[in-house]
Amino acid sequence: MTTNGNGQTAKWIQWVLMVLIMIAMAVSGYAVNKADNAVCKTDFNMAIQALQGDMKEIRTDIKELLKRGR
Repeated sequence: MTTNGNGQTAKWIQWVLMVLIMIAMAVSGYAVNKADNAVCKTDFNMAIQALQGDMKEIRTDIKELLKRGR
């Protein structure tokens, strides 16, 4: 690579770096999208709702046990 004093080499290097950065951003965006879609959100929300229901039942059972113990 030769320079002609007009900064052509620097422009070429900047262009190459820009292309590499754009490729890296595209690949990382794709990876984030794949990771986000890997977790089924409806199953997760259903599991949380089931857990909340179980916790409410446990709370009522504990209240009943405490009432009996008095």
